[in-house]
Amino acid sequence: GLTVEVADNGQIALEKASLKTYDVILMDMHMPIMDGLEATKLLIDGGYKKPIIALTGSILATSLTKIKKIGCCDIVEKPIEKAKFYEMLKKHINSEQNNSSQNSKRTAKSLSGHILIVEDSLTMRRIIMNILGEMDIKNIEQAATVPDAKNILVEKRKIDIILCDWNLDGNLTGFDLLRDLRKDPRYSKEKLQIIMVTSESGKAEVVTALRAGASDYLVKPFANETLKSKIVVASQELAEHSGLSK
Repeated sequence: GLTVEVADNGQIALEKASLKTYDVILMDMHMPIMDGLEATKLLIDGGYKKPIIALTGSILATSLTKIKKIGCCDIVEKPIEKAKFYEMLKKHINSEQNNSSQNSKRTAKSLSGHILIVEDSLTMRRIIMNILGEMDIKNIEQAATVPDAKNILVEKRKIDIILCDWNLDGNLTGFDLLRDLRKDPRYSKEKLQIIMVTSESGKAEVVTALRAGASDYLVKPFANETLKSKIVVASQELAEHSGLSK
């Protein structure tokens, strides 16, 4: 009774997961073009929170340790035992449904940071502002270019989350801003969440952005709830890191 989509390799899996949220991802560890280990690491480094279950034919202790280390929540060994597989899948799907309900109740309490929108389209900035307004977020700054964004970071000093469009007018792109900020220890992932916004035709940009240090990604056109969930996750990530630093 589940709805299932298929990807032939890790690259396609990464692209699909950038366009749509799945309750569970079953990720084979050995695939062409991009293997499951790299795809899983990129997803988790980019802020992906849903369960990723590893499929593997290797039962070597070193392989299993490596799979768990990158963040897979469970492992299914081949050949698959159907009964055990169903029970494991049911456990994670039910858990996700419960977590989703609990997270929605905590959303209002999770957001208190400063957000910077870097977008050259006034219309898009207004759309994002309206969505964030529905979340009762008050501290929002706007910039149309990379220099404007950098000036705001210097003047305001405290920005927690940046929503940055990949394609900006001018000589510098959103990717240039991402790359420059991540070189500065003051703007590490633990201190600043950077969500890159790309177009649907720029799926390859997602991989490039995650490898360069993006916290997460958003693909246009996006639903209001998708943007809201990205902001909630980014806020929670900052809160967790803040707690650890204390």
